Amino acid sequence: MGRPIRVLVVEDNPEDADLTVRALHRGGYAPAWQRVDTAEAMREALRVQSWDLALADYGIPGFGALPALRVLHESGLDIPCIVLSRTAGEETAVDVMRAGARDYVKKENLTRLVPAVERELREAQVRRERVSAEEALRESRELLQAVVNAAPVILFALDNAGTITFAEGRGLEALGRTQGELVGHSAFALYRGNEEVLAQVRGALAGERDHSVAPVPCAGRTFEMRWAAFRGRGGERLGTIGLAADITDRVELERELLHSQKMQALGTLAGGIAHDFNNLLQAILGHAELLRERKADEDPDVPSLSGIEEAAHRAARLISELLTFSRMQAINLRPIALHEVVRATAEHLERGLPSSVTLRLELGAARDRVVGDPDRLQQAMQNLCMNAREAMPDGGELLVETANRVVEPGEPGMVPEAEPGRYVVMSVQDSGPGMDPDMQRRVFDPFFTTKDVGKGTGLGLAIVYGVARSHSGFVQLVSEPGRGTRFSIYLPEAEPARPHAEPADEEARGSETVLVVEDESMLADLLRQMLERRGFLPLVAHGADEALALFEAHRESIALVVTDLVMPGRDGMELAQELHARDTALPILLATGYVADSDVAELQGWGIRGVIAKPYRAGDIVRKVREVLDARPES
Repeated sequence: MGRPIRVLVVEDNPEDADLTVRALHRGGYAPAWQRVDTAEAMREALRVQSWDLALADYGIPGFGALPALRVLHESGLDIPCIVLSRTAGEETAVDVMRAGARDYVKKENLTRLVPAVERELREAQVRRERVSAEEALRESRELLQAVVNAAPVILFALDNAGTITFAEGRGLEALGRTQGELVGHSAFALYRGNEEVLAQVRGALAGERDHSVAPVPCAGRTFEMRWAAFRGRGGERLGTIGLAADITDRVELERELLHSQKMQALGTLAGGIAHDFNNLLQAILGHAELLRERKADEDPDVPSLSGIEEAAHRAARLISELLTFSRMQAINLRPIALHEVVRATAEHLERGLPSSVTLRLELGAARDRVVGDPDRLQQAMQNLCMNAREAMPDGGELLVETANRVVEPGEPGMVPEAEPGRYVVMSVQDSGPGMDPDMQRRVFDPFFTTKDVGKGTGLGLAIVYGVARSHSGFVQLVSEPGRGTRFSIYLPEAEPARPHAEPADEEARGSETVLVVEDESMLADLLRQMLERRGFLPLVAHGADEALALFEAHRESIALVVTDLVMPGRDGMELAQELHARDTALPILLATGYVADSDVAELQGWGIRGVIAKPYRAGDIVRKVREVLDARPES
């Protein structure tokens, strides 16, 4: 058996074709062959099958070697063609070689055919291997280019002196450099002054093993650098390959996640102590208030009692702030006009500003309706304005403004939690010294403060962050050293308000029977006194079982139940469920030291008509009781 070969024979004489094929057999080949004698037949043969070799007779009437070579050229196939002839001379040989023939053999001397075929098959194999290698190299380069372009990375190379010899990748945009600004330049010269970058370059050039390094700040972004030495065949070091990945967004997301985890942990801690702590504050505040009501204004004990009340309220605000910024405190969301909150807050703030600070309002939002808690938004604005004032100890301008903004998907410069949509933006801007990048990264961290010990809790901006998130919004910070600071709270825009009648302001008193459920005897007696002083008839129970018994005994006269949330045995939620099952029309007011948003939403289905947070003043609880009673449907 000879070596297989596929041969396309361009020949009009069948006998000559047989002679040619027999010569190949004698040379050790086993040819599979086809004879054609027209251009159309040759094109069809090339279309339906692949060929190793073409043998073309020069003198076919109407079609010969030269037309056959043109057909091969048009096909784009790399098939070596050897021209055969009886009569053609040297000039003809030159012509066919110029036309693309690989060799020229006279039919009278077919002994040259086999060596010519062997040579051409070898060269064709070499060409195919070279083309295959070039194609593989091209595909590898395209794949590498696609990988580099698909991610925000820069692939680069340095020679042993630190000169950049190659730089490619989409990350060049983040770096703020073009390829021409890098290639051919020394990394040491380009990044003179950036010691973190230079330290990595020096370490990479001196290193003997592949290594990766920590994130490196550069051009306002954060890059993660990875290095590897590359060497010649003899093991000599030719330079260093580097990969710089832009991880700015990842670092920012990690920072946001860490911040959220800190707030969740602190919120859990605050929630754990809030109930008991606020119960203690309720007792202190309530008894101080009752005692002060019994004394004349000129009594020397009145200032001390007022001081006790103020201290209790400050302690309560601290717990409230912890719960607010961690988003673990119930908030009273309702449609409001943001401009009303801003004006009221500004009026209050202006009285406390030094004469060196000018407060300027620019309420430019054409649509100022948001769904919000006025008290929480006022608290956030106060915190921002107080921070702005303290940033300008020598005076300056404090600008508060509003505007409408549409945040587009993927809008550059926005914080990661920014959702697309329409917003009302409240901004507070100072003309102070501004913040450096490190301070901007830490400014929302709870308990981070630049104030002296004892002059700040470090919760002010953390509370602003929590208020914004609890309103489905976010905070944007823009600041540069020497150019002031601007905080912007983005709040989702709400539907325009519908006209409604304001309720009449009636005196908070009553004569109804109120069932008070409180396991702390001291607090139960305190609430009883507060209600009795305003005309109500309180019945006191110290737990759920006692409350149910009193309810059955006085079902017809009890108009409202005020219950604590956390009690031994059955808690306030379980009591509310049981009472609601017995009388679905019975209104229940929840008084608690701590309740989360999710709890309030669940309680609304159990007859809960209101929630009041401890510690409260006598006037607060009586007004809330009156409000719930007046909201009962007429029977």
